[in-house]
Parts: sequence; structure tokens; C-alpha cells
Amino acid sequence: YSYSEYLIAHDLEAPSKPFGKKKFDYQRKHLLDFFRKSGFPAVQSMSMNEQLETLQNYVETVVFRDVVERHQISNITLLKYLIDFLLKNIAAPFSVNKFYKDIKSQGYKVSKDSLYSYLDYLEDAFLVFTVPIFTESLRKMQTTPKKIYAIDNGLALANTFNLSDNFGKLLENQVYLDLRRQGKKIFYYHTADGYEVDFITQDKQGNYEMIQVVWDMNDQTTFDREKRSLDQAEKELGFSGKFIDCATYLSNLGCVKK
Repeated sequence: YSYSEYLIAHDLEAPSKPFGKKKFDYQRKHLLDFFRKSGFPAVQSMSMNEQLETLQNYVETVVFRDVVERHQISNITLLKYLIDFLLKNIAAPFSVNKFYKDIKSQGYKVSKDSLYSYLDYLEDAFLVFTVPIFTESLRKMQTTPKKIYAIDNGLALANTFNLSDNFGKLLENQVYLDLRRQGKKIFYYHTADGYEVDFITQDKQGNYEMIQVVWDMNDQTTFDREKRSLDQAEKELGFSGKFIDCATYLSNLGCVKK
């Protein structure tokens, strides 16, 4: 489910304008419930414990049926560790080289090529997705860490437990999934000074747009930091950007233009 489909499935009121505080609080509660429950239709009517167990079993199914059996992987412990690491770090860059060094220091024996293959297998199984950096340099695109997003926020929460208060990461992950549904090419961007813009998108007509995701625009420190990134990127790339915060997302029922 998208968030709008989730509201329909639960017979919940969709947001309407004017979008005041009462409506915002109502929708914010249900958005967070959506993140926790997941968008998988089969779990919607289950108890919390049943939901948790089912979502954990979904990952087990991906690991064993879609990855281990299909690709004849013997190092199942390492594969599970990689999945756990990726789901704990959604909306963040992932470096195979750094991960390789970390696990090597822990005594794991695996090649970098195997790790690259594992990541490809998990993406082919639609458990996680990778987003490359926006650059004209093919070499830089290939060597710069890609950002990781999960197929579903509830799936990530059920299997990690450490994202429950990181609303910004969960919203960014959901925005990514919405952009993916729209069929857009998706990148992230680093400015010349090293500031990050969450998404650079290109639609089927070739139009570009920048998106910076912020949970709460009223957090002045966070807003100033993210605006600095967006402003610099706009100057460097020459096309416009926009913010999506929780209120914007809810009032538009997603990250669409309205």
C-alpha cells in the first residue's frame, strides 16, 4: 500500500484542506502507524505480535528462497548480518569497502566481490534498493557509496527495532518508495562543499527536480542545515528544489506535485 491506499484499506479519513493542526495530528498518528504496520496488505488485520512475526518471516523467506537457494550461498550468517546492517541504515550511504573492512576485523572470511554479489541479490529480491550519486562521471558514480532504501518501513522496523524514533529516515524511505512508484530515475547529490541533497529525480520527459526531506520544518537548526544544502545544489545544477516535510507529505498524500 501507499499511504493513501492504507487510509482507504482502513476506512480512515483522507486529509482535506484547510489542513489545520487537528487534521495534521490525526494524519501524523496514522502515518506513523503505517510506518510501523507496513504496507503489506496481509498483515493489516493482525495483532501487533502477529504483524511482527510475519514481517520477520518475510525477510527469512527472501533470504532462504530468493537468495540462498537461488544463488547457492553457503555463508548464511554473513548474509543475515548484511541484511540486518542494511535495514538498520536505511536512507544512508553504504560502502562495500568499509563494510568489508569491518567484518574482516570481526573474523568473517569473504571477498569484496561476494559482498557486491550479495547486495545485488538482495536488490533483485526487492528487499532493499540502492540509489547512486548524481554525477556526470561514470567512474565517480561507480566508486561513490550508494544510499540504501528498504522495500517497506514496517519490514525494516520489525527486523531492526532501532529506527522507531528516527522519523526523518522513515519519511525519506517512504518518499523514495513513492518516487519509485512514479517511475522516476532517482539519485542523491553532494555539493562542492560536501552537503547532501536527498533526491535528484528525472521524469520520463527528462525534467529534473531536487527534493530535500525533513521531518519537521519547525526545527530551525535542521531546516537551516538542509536549506543550505538545497540552496547550494540549486546554484550548482541550475534547477529548482523543494522540501518535503511531514505536513507537506500528509497534505498531498505523498510526494506528488499539487
